[in-house]
Amino acid sequence: MNIIIGLFSGVGIIILLILIIPILLGILATLMIPKFVERRKKLERDKAELYMNTINNKELSEDNFFRKRNNQ
Repeated sequence: MNIIIGLFSGVGIIILLILIIPILLGILATLMIPKFVERRKKLERDKAELYMNTINNKELSEDNFFRKRNNQ
């Protein structure tokens, strides 16, 4: 009986919070992982697309440079 009374005293509530908060944070993190993964995949796709656009623009500018040079 004293254990139950002690559990609901101030110290018992603090101990319960110390035990419950990490469990709740773990559940929340587990639920958030797919969103982080999706966000990372989207960033990698955008980065790759930007890189390809940069390469294409560089090739186009080099082609234009040589065309202008050959026309002169």
